[in-house]
Amino acid sequence: MALTAIITVVVALLYANFLEWALHKWVLHKWGKERGSYWSEHYRVHHRNYNRFGGHDPDYINFKLNSEVLGLVGLAVLHSPVALLSPLAYGTLFAHGVTYYLVHRYSHVNPEWGWKWIPWHMEHHRGREANWCVLFPLWDHILRTRVKMGRR
Repeated sequence: MALTAIITVVVALLYANFLEWALHKWVLHKWGKERGSYWSEHYRVHHRNYNRFGGHDPDYINFKLNSEVLGLVGLAVLHSPVALLSPLAYGTLFAHGVTYYLVHRYSHVNPEWGWKWIPWHMEHHRGREANWCVLFPLWDHILRTRVKMGRR
């Protein structure tokens, strides 16, 4: 039973990390570049704030119901049938989504922390179409989209 639980958590984390990579690359950047797109807030506002304020994004100081939060809620609802098959898998996906938001938010409230603990994400904002993962760059390594740039 314990081995099954470990496998369930590992598979859910692999899937969640891939989803993080794919949605960031294809939805938030490809569709996000299109004017008028629902997803353009990420590319046009968040990336602009990062560059304007040296990694800091003032929109993260206070909780804001934005497309990122609504997208995460939508993913939780979309994946809710998983809870019927495996509450552990769903709980892992849900925990990943919450952790993603909290880590992403904190890296832009405290950019020094971001550079220390998730430099691949901070490098993502340097203008290259790379480094799509936030929590851990596993799929960036697998799909060869991890580019080390360092700080400016």
